[in-house]
Amino acid sequence: MSLADAKRLNFPSSKRLAKQKDFDNVFRKGKRFAGSCMVMWVASASHNITRVGVIASKKIFRKAVERSRVRRVLREIFRLNLPEMKSGVDIVLFPRQQILQKKYREIEADFLNTAEIAGLLKKKL
Repeated sequence: MSLADAKRLNFPSSKRLAKQKDFDNVFRKGKRFAGSCMVMWVASASHNITRVGVIASKKIFRKAVERSRVRRVLREIFRLNLPEMKSGVDIVLFPRQQILQKKYREIEADFLNTAEIAGLLKKKL
């Protein structure tokens, strides 16, 4: 794998919501959209970057392995579909319990469907 391939495959911290104030801003100013295996909160941002944060709580996912897997899968789906999404948006994802029974493609389809309902996808020509 070349260095260019490695850079293309990374997920930089600039694309992640990390601070509590960022999450609070999304909850205060954002809108909520529900999918079958996740709830998506979306808020426009003052910057030109689309960022994502995933909240996988202990209340829903008792085991750390489950929480980590759900976070990894959702971040990966976001990363791979980022070129098709509008910029300048902050997204918070709440996975639901039934996400554990779904396959990757089903989760990705639900993410894209919810993103389309939220108006996050660029128009196709």
